[in-house]
Amino acid sequence: MKRWILPILLLLLLCTACGGSSLADGFDEEEVYAKAEEVLSYLHAKDTASIHSISTVMLKEGLPEETMEKVYAIIEEAGAYDAIEEKSIGGTTNKDSKEEFAVVVMQAKYELKNITYTLSFTKQMKLAGLFLK
Repeated sequence: MKRWILPILLLLLLCTACGGSSLADGFDEEEVYAKAEEVLSYLHAKDTASIHSISTVMLKEGLPEETMEKVYAIIEEAGAYDAIEEKSIGGTTNKDSKEEFAVVVMQAKYELKNITYTLSFTKQMKLAGLFLK
């Protein structure tokens, strides 16, 4: 199994579990949204080092430079960035570890098409999941 598949599968599991769940205690909604926008700025700048610096160890290992180049290509194909059109936040808990996560979904408008970003964060505000479509 490719190394980048595991973090994506984890994120998908987290997202299906979050289905409208409220944000867990210990998370600040404004702080989570600000961190999500920070991640988006790093993606637009193609700043893999900064993304890795705020990521969990598992996500960092799952997003090597080769994978990040594919992510950047998807973003480039969308054209010039315009704005976040919609955003929502929820929470989920890993059933095995009982670790709680905040999950942000942002609809970003670009010149040629929109991209939906799904980002998850630990209570320490480490990026634990990154998915875009």
